[in-house]
Amino acid sequence: MPAAPQQAPIYVQRIELYLTQIETYCVHALNAIHTFSQMERQNFNDVVNGRRPAIPAQAEFQALDAFIHNCAMLYKMLWPIKKNKPYQIARCERLRRILGVDDNSLINSKSLRNAIEHFDEKLDDWIQNQTCNGHIVEACIGDNVFSEYGVKKESFFSAYSRATKIYVFMGEEYRLEPMVRDVEHIFEKVQKSLAERDPRRSL
Repeated sequence: MPAAPQQAPIYVQRIELYLTQIETYCVHALNAIHTFSQMERQNFNDVVNGRRPAIPAQAEFQALDAFIHNCAMLYKMLWPIKKNKPYQIARCERLRRILGVDDNSLINSKSLRNAIEHFDEKLDDWIQNQTCNGHIVEACIGDNVFSEYGVKKESFFSAYSRATKIYVFMGEEYRLEPMVRDVEHIFEKVQKSLAERDPRRSL
């Protein structure tokens, strides 16, 4: 009696579900950074024309936080959280292979994931470990915000430097331009992969 064909692991059978979720995170991340860019452009035009910026910095940081949050979710989908779960490791490896993502991607940032998933603990630790004599700077945007305020990077709870396009969140630097490129790459690949699996998507 011939042996029954071996059934593919469940993550292989349901790979489209993972890919669809990754596509959703990419859409949310790119929408957030687009919103931030529009707000930055509006405020820049206001300043150039001698007006007070119409959009508060807090609104801009909400968009940046949404971008970072969805990048963190991409990290969770593409790199295993539990090193002792072989199926999770295999699923992540398969997804990274499908999407052409390697470990050099800036999305591969455990600190980014921890900043979102363990926000309360990280905030406690960050405040307790301050080495800046109690100076904490929040929601700052400038051409070169780190030199303008004259405090250490670790003192910034949230800051954005236009000159370098670096976002600092609880002292951690996130280089936005290459991160956006990585998300755009993943988005392009995931759309292509889903279209190959379901030709109706390309109609």
